[in-house]
Amino acid sequence: MSEQITHIAFFDDIANLISHHPEINPLFAKSINAYPDHGIVATGSRGNHIHAVPLLEKAKDLDGENKMKHISVSLGWIMHRAIDLVTKPVSLDKHPDLLTDPRFSSDEGEIYHDAVTFKEVFGSGEAKPVFSALLLIPLLLSNDFSKDDLNKFIYTEKLEELLALGFTAENFGLNYKVSPPKTTEGSVEEFTSGYQEFSERLDTYVEAYHRPNAEKEALYLNHFNFYDLDDEIIQLTKDSRSDKIEGKALVQALEKAKDQSVYSKGLAKAFYMISNASLFFEGNISKDALHDAIENFHPPHRL
Repeated sequence: MSEQITHIAFFDDIANLISHHPEINPLFAKSINAYPDHGIVATGSRGNHIHAVPLLEKAKDLDGENKMKHISVSLGWIMHRAIDLVTKPVSLDKHPDLLTDPRFSSDEGEIYHDAVTFKEVFGSGEAKPVFSALLLIPLLLSNDFSKDDLNKFIYTEKLEELLALGFTAENFGLNYKVSPPKTTEGSVEEFTSGYQEFSERLDTYVEAYHRPNAEKEALYLNHFNFYDLDDEIIQLTKDSRSDKIEGKALVQALEKAKDQSVYSKGLAKAFYMISNASLFFEGNISKDALHDAIENFHPPHRL
């Protein structure tokens, strides 16, 4: 599992910063801010960075909104790639031996990361993101849904089961269209080997956000320096939401970010990749050079 909130927070921060970067094609900023929902869907998906380069290549020959939509999706996948390359090693390095009572799900560290980005990037659900496809409200990580007015309109006991069944049925259908099953047993085995779990430990989210365990915070956040408010680039992400920032300050902050917190390193890597995507889009580097920049090192990924 990847961090859920952190991926879209990362996209939102970059969408607010990108127009200030002096070395990135202005159409990139225009595209992800005009069609952020296309980019956010790509950012939230997994493994599809392999399509980023061919989509950007196709965008060169398009016009108008189709061109911009292709760019937004391509950049969304590149952003996912960038943050994954930085956070995955941290997520996999769980150090259970450092916890007195390591009774956690395999995704607990990522959930603690999400609690931080929900608070710092999205203002605990009060901030207005650039995208509209996803609804972010304070209730998202509430520790008591029973007191909310919406609760009386929702049959919560069956809602999760209904959504789970619908999700599974829809994905079975998509899988069958791509690869018609030869046997029932074979189709089930193939399907279950390729999908991610669609439920999270919401109690862990509530813990991480409302009453974080000090020992887990020390491991998942402080030990790896996940998010540091003192990093200049993180300060600029906040400034960019209300004030115009200087391009020179952004470039300098990104250079420093390479040696700062995990989240800041992710931003630095993303802008490095996007800068190379801009060079490719303008015809200044080759397709293979862009694949190198976004670390598509294996030939099957170079579509």
